[in-house]
Amino acid sequence: MTEYELTDAINSTMSVYASSFTLYLTIISAYLIAGFVAGDRLNSQQFLIISVLFFFASGLTVFAMFGAGTRIAYAADALRLADVENPIRFKSSFNYALATICTLGIMASFKFWWDIRHPKTD
Repeated sequence: MTEYELTDAINSTMSVYASSFTLYLTIISAYLIAGFVAGDRLNSQQFLIISVLFFFASGLTVFAMFGAGTRIAYAADALRLADVENPIRFKSSFNYALATICTLGIMASFKFWWDIRHPKTD
């Protein structure tokens, strides 16, 4: 591939990466707001339904982000081989770090719901 094609592929995949992250933040926000507003009033079945849907939706976005990030890192490595002066700095370590942080965000969201549904009484 030419430098232009690699740059274009990176830019296009970055758009997918950013969209996946935006969707992840939207799903997390909706889940946390639902927990804050109605979490303590939901029965166990309702809680299970919303939590399973949340888990699959958020997990899918993290998976999509990771896949896009892997493609970006691959193309960035190829672009650096073609032109060592190219300023792109996307590394696969960033991709792993963001996937880990997003996974921790999913677990923290479950902890938030646990705290809402099981309040500590003094």
